[in-house]
Amino acid sequence: DKVSKLEGLVSMLQSKVRETQEEQIKLEKEMSQRSNRSQLSKDSTVSYDSKMEDLVAAYSKAQKQIVELQDSLMKKKQEETEHNDSLSRFKQMENERNDFQRKLERALEENQLSKQQIQKEKEESKQVRRQLRTLLQHRDDDTASLESEKSGDRCNESARTRSSRSIHRQALVKKAAFKPLTFEELMEKDFS
Repeated sequence: DKVSKLEGLVSMLQSKVRETQEEQIKLEKEMSQRSNRSQLSKDSTVSYDSKMEDLVAAYSKAQKQIVELQDSLMKKKQEETEHNDSLSRFKQMENERNDFQRKLERALEENQLSKQQIQKEKEESKQVRRQLRTLLQHRDDDTASLESEKSGDRCNESARTRSSRSIHRQALVKKAAFKPLTFEELMEKDFS
């Protein structure tokens, strides 16, 4: 809005400058015509000189105003350009921040899932230990009962029971354990 007002003022001043130049040309023509005449009165010469001085002063004043307005327009345009540049930098930084936030949220989510998996593995490990303790207790009980009994049928049955329990225990122990990622591995992992 201000820029359009300034541009209007500049065009008005330029038109005044043109008018002043036209008047100056007319006066010069009149002056040359009068100089051709042999009689010039002192009053007309003084009047002409004062008009010329006024026109020259108005012209120089208009030129100064035009220069000032052009400088003002240039400054406004430069400020507008700087403002647009800062807005684009702000948007770029905001996009980078949003990308980083998404990556961070993914990393936290994976970390939470890893913690849940570790907890699950701990619970399973506790359960396997309990089962192992129970199996060992049964084995000890079976061993004690074997020593007290002397019958051969009973010994064969206990041996079969013992071997099947041993196989069952080995199957429980063989289950693969979960290995969580180290901090360095987490940092190296790309979450995008």
